[in-house]
Amino acid sequence: MVCNLDTGVRYEHPAIASRWRANQPGVDPSEAWFDALGGRPLPYDNDILSPTHGSHTMGTMTGLDEANADTIGVAFGASWIAAKVFNKYGMGNLTWLIKAFQWAVDPDDNPLTVDDVPTVISNSWGFTSPPCDDALWSVMDACEAMGAAIVFAVGNESALGPRTPQDRITTDVNVFSTGATDANENIASFSSLGPSKCDNITIKPEVSAPGVDVRSIRRTGYGTMSGTSMACPHVAGALALLRQVDPDASVDQIKTALYLSARDKGAPGEDNTFGMGIIDLPAAALLLGETPSVEIEVTGPSEVVAGVPVDVTTIVTNLLAQANTLELWATLTGAIGDYSHPLAHWTVTLAPNSTIETTTEATAPLDLPGGDYVLEVKAGSFPFARSSGGAEFTLSH
Repeated sequence: MVCNLDTGVRYEHPAIASRWRANQPGVDPSEAWFDALGGRPLPYDNDILSPTHGSHTMGTMTGLDEANADTIGVAFGASWIAAKVFNKYGMGNLTWLIKAFQWAVDPDDNPLTVDDVPTVISNSWGFTSPPCDDALWSVMDACEAMGAAIVFAVGNESALGPRTPQDRITTDVNVFSTGATDANENIASFSSLGPSKCDNITIKPEVSAPGVDVRSIRRTGYGTMSGTSMACPHVAGALALLRQVDPDASVDQIKTALYLSARDKGAPGEDNTFGMGIIDLPAAALLLGETPSVEIEVTGPSEVVAGVPVDVTTIVTNLLAQANTLELWATLTGAIGDYSHPLAHWTVTLAPNSTIETTTEATAPLDLPGGDYVLEVKAGSFPFARSSGGAEFTLSH
C-alpha cells in the first residue's frame, strides 16, 4: 500500500478507483482518505494551478486501467490511501502536513494495528525557505520508525538548489530526494541541483527518475506533466515493489538498495545533478535479495563505555558445500532504531561447511545516548544481510 500527501486524488478515475483502500471489505473511508483542509469524507482534487497534481502523482505510483490494461503506474495494482494537504492554489501549512503524516501511519486510529501503515509516503512538494528547516524532521522520523519510507521531489528550482525538508542530510538516505530526467536520460533543466543547503557540501539529490512529459491521470482521462513532482512517485512506486521483494526489509534497507543500485550518470560517482544516478529497480531487487548462507553467533562485553574500543567475538558457520567469502559488519540496534553507520567492517573466507571464529574491535560513538543496545554482526553487502547474531550490552558515558 502507498500514500501521497498532495492536492488530493480524483479517486473515481478508472486507473486507480478499484484500489482505493476504502473499496476493500470492512475499511471505512476515514481509514483511506484524510482532508486536512475541510474534512470532506471522500477523496477529491481541486487543484487549479497544476490541475490534478495529486491525482497525477498517484497515477504514476499505482495506475492501471484494468479495462484496457493501460499501465501508467510503477507499482500498478498496489492499494492506496491519500491525504490532501494543499488547497486549490497549491498552498499548505505545517499544521496540515503534521496532521497528515500522523494520520498516514495510523489511519484507523489504532496503534496496535499495522496492516494500515503504507510502505511509502510520496511527497511532491517542499519549501524554498528557510534552508535546512527541521520543523518536520521528528514527525517524518516517527513515520519511518512505523515502517513507512518517506520520499520527496528535490524541487524545480535548478541552480537555486534543493527545497526543504529535502535538503536534510542526517544519513545518506534521509531525506530521500529525487531529481527529474527526460526520455533521453538527461537531467531536466528545472531539476534542483545540489549540494544541500544544510552544509553546502553534502550531495543532493539521492537519485533521479523520469520527470519530463510523464503520462498519468488528468482531470479528464490522461495527459502529461513535467517536474520533479513526476519523478518522485516513480521512486515511491519502486520502493513499494522492493517491499514485495523482501517484506521484512527495513525502511533504510529498501531506500539504500535503490540508492546503491542506481545507474551512474553525469560525473563519475555520486554528483549534485543526478545523485547516485537513475533508479534501476531490477538491480535494486537483486541487491536487496542477497541472503548469505551462514549462521552467526556474537559475544561481547555486557557493559560498554562510549568512545572506548571493545573486542567483539564472532563465530561464523558456512552452510554451503563450497567456499564462501563474506563481508561482516558490526551494527547497533537500540532505542534509536538501527544505527546508520557500521561500527566495524571486515572480511572472512570460509571453507565448505566450516566454522571460524574472528575477533574485531568496535567502538560505540560518543553521541549515542546511554541505554540498552544490541550489537549485531551481519554478513553480505551492508545493510542488506539477514543472517545475524547479536550481543546485548548497556552503554554508558
